[in-house]
Amino acid sequence: MDCPRCEHQKLDSETYEAVTADRCPRCNGLWLDQDELGTILNSREKKFSKELISEAISKAAPGIPEAESQAGPSSVRLPRCPRCEHPMRLMNYNYSSGIIVDTCPEGHGIWFDRAELEKLQAHWEHWEKQKAQHRADWTKHAAAAGAVARPAKSPVGPIASWLERLVSGS
Repeated sequence: MDCPRCEHQKLDSETYEAVTADRCPRCNGLWLDQDELGTILNSREKKFSKELISEAISKAAPGIPEAESQAGPSSVRLPRCPRCEHPMRLMNYNYSSGIIVDTCPEGHGIWFDRAELEKLQAHWEHWEKQKAQHRADWTKHAAAAGAVARPAKSPVGPIASWLERLVSGS
């Protein structure tokens, strides 16, 4: 596979936290195939400095920054998926992380520019710790607000299911 950012640069395979990823030796970007990010986020092998965690958290903002969203002929071109060659889409991971990644519109995978994956992992792990530390408070507030337990198969969708798991601690 060729690097989506660098012209005619082959990606090298490497093992990154229990998955085979593809890294560009020139720009140090990283390609993950579909579903590999979840494996990485759950493995938590890599440890991050307080500085990287602070940087990742400080960049949190919703949406896509204007400078990145206006990629066109006169600015930076959107990279193409190394699997299908379709132009990739910009995505603010978790909507408000501030970490903008490139995703294949066909679902083949995600491209991370240099250090984006590490920032995303640091961001994820920070909020996972926050969730664990504040679960009791959130449960108490939900109960005070009159939240009612939903059946396991919630008709409201995946967000409600996620909130249910968050409050229940499962």
